[in-house]
Amino acid sequence: PAGPPFLVQTRAPSPRGPGCRCWAMAPGSYSEKERLLHHNKATDGASQVAAGSGSEQDKDTRESSPFPASAAASARSPSASKASFTLLLCVLSAGLGGLLFGYDTGVISGAMLYIEESFPAVDKSSAMQETIVSVAIGGAALGCLIVSQVSQYVGRKTIMLHSDVGFVLGSVAMAAAPAPWMLLLGRLLVGMAVGCASAVVPVYIAEVAPTASRGRFVSGYTFLITFGQFLAYLVNLGLSYVPGTWRWMLGLAAVPALLQAAALNRCPESPTYLASKGVEREANSVLMKLHGQEGYEEARCNLVEELELVEHARAKYSLSSMLSSRTTRKALLVGVALQAFQQLCGINTVMYYSPTILQIAGFQNKQTVLFLSLAVAAMNAAGTVIGMYAIDYYGRRKLLIGSLVGITVGLLSLAAAFGCTEHYSTPVVVLEKTYEHLACEASYAEAQTCTSCLQAGCAYCSNGHGVHAKGWCFSDAHALRDDIEDTCSNEFHGALYRKGCPSRYEAVNLMVPLGLTVYILSFSVGMGVVPWAVNSEIFPLEYRSIANACTSASNWTFNLLVAETFLSLMNWLGTPLTFAFYAGISLLALVFVLRYLPETKGLTFTQIQRLFAS
Repeated sequence: PAGPPFLVQTRAPSPRGPGCRCWAMAPGSYSEKERLLHHNKATDGASQVAAGSGSEQDKDTRESSPFPASAAASARSPSASKASFTLLLCVLSAGLGGLLFGYDTGVISGAMLYIEESFPAVDKSSAMQETIVSVAIGGAALGCLIVSQVSQYVGRKTIMLHSDVGFVLGSVAMAAAPAPWMLLLGRLLVGMAVGCASAVVPVYIAEVAPTASRGRFVSGYTFLITFGQFLAYLVNLGLSYVPGTWRWMLGLAAVPALLQAAALNRCPESPTYLASKGVEREANSVLMKLHGQEGYEEARCNLVEELELVEHARAKYSLSSMLSSRTTRKALLVGVALQAFQQLCGINTVMYYSPTILQIAGFQNKQTVLFLSLAVAAMNAAGTVIGMYAIDYYGRRKLLIGSLVGITVGLLSLAAAFGCTEHYSTPVVVLEKTYEHLACEASYAEAQTCTSCLQAGCAYCSNGHGVHAKGWCFSDAHALRDDIEDTCSNEFHGALYRKGCPSRYEAVNLMVPLGLTVYILSFSVGMGVVPWAVNSEIFPLEYRSIANACTSASNWTFNLLVAETFLSLMNWLGTPLTFAFYAGISLLALVFVLRYLPETKGLTFTQIQRLFAS
């Protein structure tokens, strides 16, 4: 009949309870989106077709529906094992964006040890080192802003494929860089690609995953970030003796990007995105491929219910309209704050600068530093695996609270450890006249200990009879470096320290690795996993793309702030007070979570929206 479609309300069995309300429509003049929003779930429900249930009116509707009943029972319906394979392929293919994210985070920390040797301007400038690290983060924030404008028009899969192009181009530029400016350009391109992926990948995974295991699947993305960091440190260690070390380290990021592009070509677009664009038959087919016959009914019912809410609240989707909604505004506050606190807890001071932190703690051998950095990344990955399984068991809120308590304890332990290292650093003895031309320009009164020697801009050579015995303070002039390193190693049989000092007490040297262990494990189990999972599920469909782009931009903006200020903050406040500062922010994050974060474990997208509306 002409005019609006005729709606038939029905109830169909659903794993969620007594029934899931959906709608059937008689043929008529209606849009593609209306047909998806209001068609009868029973048209594709094999349970009703097999049982012959429903009224004559329902049967007439099914016969005339654009979704014939045979669609669900036909040979096109995949088996459960095939559906599981398709779902796993989608999650892992998209998750490679997380691996690229983690690889870029981890590889620069090891590469910086060798970039400093290639470019003297980088070696002598903390600001240049911070810029090389942080330019990629600024690019990531820019990438998030770009995605916020285009992802709802071009789709999740398209954004991921374009980000792979950015990864490849940026990696080649970094590997071939003849000067710092080209290295910065390559870092910027890679950063933009990381930002685009970080804004889209968690949304894509959440939209293809079943409700009951959504948290675990999105947490898998976080695991791949940490695994990427582990892989980066493994590559750093493996290439530490290869000529052109840092070029290989940075250039290899192109490999997983090419793998992701190849894998994504076998994956469908998000069914939620397809449905929101009115491509109902393709969305219906994707749901069947992802969830199989058993999970299809509930998945489709959830999607139809979510789209009905979108239709009822139809508006021009923009940042201003999103902020005008009290419900969405509350969700955005929680999402942005969680991502900001994730960075302000200081995690990327450890991931970007872990070799530097370990050198400050008194570990000077580059291979030893890279090996310990690899151990840090391995703990991060292991903790994330625990978090993946704990998030759907204990819930988001409890996991986050326990994580923040452990983070605060770990940061305070690091602050105490560095304080003890500075206070109990080894004393300095005056150099013999033979070596006066290599001596530190500062007077002996200004450099009586290793700590004061380094603070005077000089280098400390440990005693060959033991790192805890008295050592010598040498000049750190670039022109004398080869002579100084040769003298310290071959004549004094010691190790040269430029960024940190050994302590007079062995127990003090062990406090830093212990504090790092507590901090990394606590972070990875909760704070590393939960913000991404929460942000993938708390926003309504109509604002999901733009809201996740905003929260990801928040993550990258505060990531940039931390990375760009960490070394300067240590020079200004000192290492102990810097970590105490991050511990104070972690306490603020704990208060915020206790006050504002609701539990979303096991809830559908629609139920979460109602929770924030209450």
